[in-house]
Amino acid sequence: SPSRVLPVEITAADVPEGMSQEEFFRARRPELLEQLTAGGAIWLRGFDLMKTKEGFASFYEQLELEPCQDPLASVGARAVVDKKSAMYEAVNKPSRAKFFVGMHAESTYKRTNRLGAFVCFKQAETGGEFLLLDGHKMLKDLDPAVLRRLYDKGVRF
Repeated sequence: SPSRVLPVEITAADVPEGMSQEEFFRARRPELLEQLTAGGAIWLRGFDLMKTKEGFASFYEQLELEPCQDPLASVGARAVVDKKSAMYEAVNKPSRAKFFVGMHAESTYKRTNRLGAFVCFKQAETGGEFLLLDGHKMLKDLDPAVLRRLYDKGVRF
């Protein structure tokens, strides 16, 4: 819909007074999962809970998300932060320092879980932006002739 604004943004200020952040995520689990399914992403900002790997794992548990293997594990592109919680670093290899990761889908529906979460424990010294694309809107905005060529050539991402 034209009024669709993605991603939905939720901040620590949205947590009712007297409620812990863990309780907040547990209580809003059905609503948050529905929003993720509908929109594909939610920005969570300013939550102290996610400032440590233990807190991030707890957040993940409150939503009852299942840790999954990194789809890049076979090529060793990312360092493991916490294997039990399936936490991995971004691809930080020096050989990739000037490499731009273009549009892609994190969820292949074959090698990963349907839903995942990303966290930043340490802000990048430069850059570090995390870009999101509304794929539904992109498809609606594409010239139909271009879209037809993509389909005809079997282009997928």
